[in-house]
Amino acid sequence: LLFRAIGNAIARFTDAQLLEAQRQELERRNHALDEAADRTARLLALATALAAASTPHDVARAALGELSSALSACGGLVLEVAEAGDALDVLDAAGLPAELVRRWRHIPLSAELPGTQVLHDGEALWLADRERATARFPQLAGPGTL
Repeated sequence: LLFRAIGNAIARFTDAQLLEAQRQELERRNHALDEAADRTARLLALATALAAASTPHDVARAALGELSSALSACGGLVLEVAEAGDALDVLDAAGLPAELVRRWRHIPLSAELPGTQVLHDGEALWLADRERATARFPQLAGPGTL
């Protein structure tokens, strides 16, 4: 009788552990589905905004708005190569100080700044915070900057 009671207790404990593991797995899967649904909704919003865009500025505004939100970015710029091919021009900006946008409206390709680095390297560049950005690109420090 004692062995049966111990066996039943172990079985209940094992069942509880199994149920908890299953609950955690379902929770993880639900979270993954929620994230996938969120990404799909964001892609649809971006596609809709891009479909309505008729100018490069409209495309920049749509992309910047949707991507800033998706990345939880505090701000960003969309740049284009100037007609002369010697600089980058701001096509659109969001969430950045107006003085910064005015100061960097036309960026010579020789400048050591994030936009020129992306153009030269051909790779995305993510700057997580102001400290890292100014450490990597000292020109971003000071009045009228980040």
